Amino acid sequence: MNLFFYWFLVFFIYATIGWMLEMISTFIYTKKVTNRGFLIGPYCPIYGTAALLMIIFLGKYENDLPVLFGMSFLLSSILEYVTSYLMEKLFKARWWDYSDRTFNINGRICLKNCFFFGILGILLIAYVHPFLRASLFYLCNTVPNFFYLIGFFCLFIFIIDLITSFKITIGLKKNLQNLRKDCTDEISKKVQETITAGSKSMQRLFKAFPNMKPLKLNKKKKHRLF
Repeated sequence: MNLFFYWFLVFFIYATIGWMLEMISTFIYTKKVTNRGFLIGPYCPIYGTAALLMIIFLGKYENDLPVLFGMSFLLSSILEYVTSYLMEKLFKARWWDYSDRTFNINGRICLKNCFFFGILGILLIAYVHPFLRASLFYLCNTVPNFFYLIGFFCLFIFIIDLITSFKITIGLKKNLQNLRKDCTDEISKKVQETITAGSKSMQRLFKAFPNMKPLKLNKKKKHRLF
């Protein structure tokens, strides 16, 4: 149980940090504060997943920074590409598109982002995670009840959020599929009308991904998400 909550909290903390990085980068680009992410809460699971994979598989390269950078670059690229592909197949919509960026692959990943994640991998393995690991171990050993309470609370919130967000997105997918696939203006209007009449969560989701379009539309017109 200690090990389970340790790894979940590691995932949750880095997912939250990732959300904060997305907020900052989006604000720099758009000058607007936008709640980024697929889920309703302040966390981006892809960052938490990437962090876990790096910690588990790349920790041995802690003292070899060039190799650590290269492996982080490669691992994050694969994860982002696979995540984009699976979400597109599941929801029939392209959630981000880097087609207008230099050195991209199918609009799913681009050199700039991969380089950024390579740097983050170095910071994570060599500097940030040793401190977080020591802090979590100290918390678990000194106040185990508080450690479990935090773990249970974060896990409960995350599961509820995951279920709710998935339901909302499936509903949004159905709305998109009911529209004519070859009319961008009609789709944009109908989607916005649906979200305006819907829940606060759906409004937040649309604001987070303003360029989200049905899959067939993305093949005609490319959009940059970040």
